[in-house]
Amino acid sequence: MTDYTNWPLIGQGEERSCYLNPDDPTRMAKFSPIRQSTQTRREIRYFNTLIKKGVPFDFIPRYYGEIHEKDRLGIEQEFIADEPDSFRAAPTVSDYVSRSLTAEEIAEFRKAYFQLKDYLLRWNVIPANLAISNVVVSKTPSGLRLVMVDGVGGTELIPLANWFRFLGKRKIERKWVKLTRRLNAINSRLNL
Repeated sequence: MTDYTNWPLIGQGEERSCYLNPDDPTRMAKFSPIRQSTQTRREIRYFNTLIKKGVPFDFIPRYYGEIHEKDRLGIEQEFIADEPDSFRAAPTVSDYVSRSLTAEEIAEFRKAYFQLKDYLLRWNVIPANLAISNVVVSKTPSGLRLVMVDGVGGTELIPLANWFRFLGKRKIERKWVKLTRRLNAINSRLNL
């Protein structure tokens, strides 16, 4: 059995702690205490649903499975690095757009931004919270890639948007407007 407590801690939120796999730095694990694992349980169910539907994990981290420990529940998933062969976490969209960006970098960001939106709509991938801290920017050989690393799946008791595309589209569009507003407030040159 793997001892995840020996893995380097790479992030800590209100509910979860994130650890990088020292043997395979392309993977990480997120853990919640069992008594505070609502979000983790929801994401496990949602990731399994996406797999059954054949949804590609192009703009969300690849999901490798759930981890059960005595007092914690976890998810093993892809670690999104800032660039290939790096062990540094990708910056959040907030951090990325706060920098002084060139016109070319803004154009590249805009392209990646709308690719993420197209992906969410095409595959009906529902964000629970499309917050500026839940989306990161990774540099790839083919350009920027925005990845929603946290907050996937509907939070409703009966998440109809997960199952009905027209409701999913409305929810994605509504959350996208809020994200766009926040990013334009940080850097008005984005003109999203």
